Amino acid sequence: MFLEWQKDLILNLQEHHNLFTEIFFRAVSFLGDPEFFFILLGFFYWTFNKKTGEFLGLTLGVATTLNNILKGLFLLERPIVAHENDVKNIRRIPPKGTSFPSGHAQGSVSMFSAVARYQGTYLLWFLAALVMVLMGLSRMFLGMHYLQDVVVGSLIGVATALVLYHFFDKFRHDEKKLHLFYVIVLLLLLPGAFFVGVEDFFRRYGLLVGFMVAVFIEKRFIDFSTVIPPKWKVFRFVTGSVFTVSVLVLLGAFVDAFGLSAGAPLKDALDFLHFFLVSIAGFALFPALCKKTPLL
Repeated sequence: MFLEWQKDLILNLQEHHNLFTEIFFRAVSFLGDPEFFFILLGFFYWTFNKKTGEFLGLTLGVATTLNNILKGLFLLERPIVAHENDVKNIRRIPPKGTSFPSGHAQGSVSMFSAVARYQGTYLLWFLAALVMVLMGLSRMFLGMHYLQDVVVGSLIGVATALVLYHFFDKFRHDEKKLHLFYVIVLLLLLPGAFFVGVEDFFRRYGLLVGFMVAVFIEKRFIDFSTVIPPKWKVFRFVTGSVFTVSVLVLLGAFVDAFGLSAGAPLKDALDFLHFFLVSIAGFALFPALCKKTPLL
């Protein structure tokens, strides 16, 4: 009964399906896709402030990894699977993974909340709240999630940003303690690889581990600067986005070419390596190119 009225809410939203609402909510949903995660993370890390980008990457990696651990514990079917005769798949992508909590909501809200908490402005908190509402409506409209999925995912996203900021702010001027904190976080999340059995866990954990390693490499061996003229910031951002997303897509195609089924040990290992290498490429290799190339 509890899920029935949430299903009815989804059906009420889908009654307003037309070309405009489909394009709009699919665009909103993109804010929770890996491509957007890397683009937004790159914007702050490459062109704005490396410390902000570092905190943003930490928050995103933890939030999305934790999300997949929770999905593996609850194993709730998506609305388009549980109610396939009623709820339409407006996203037009075959459903993958489980429903509770929403990964798109948790990931996107955690990122925007992290930016808002780090910068400490009411405008950014308003933007984070707006993303929370629109993402929730989007995921329900597309048939991917129930109301409970997006609400809980969003709340966990905000909580993740706030909790991590407490420790990040405490250790930000002591690199040894900060990196020790990163190691502790990675170890606390690692057991998810052994008992969760959720395909996306290895991708998100690979992103987090790769980003932490990339940040360490950048600090120790590269130390590129974000203090460049505005026009070059734009060029760097566009170049970095194209480079990183291209690596993401090409490595994804390479992994898919093996045709391995979800849950196979080799598939999990390749998924981890896929996102690990994308993080290294975007946040260690590309900064090295920025340091060596005058145009970047």
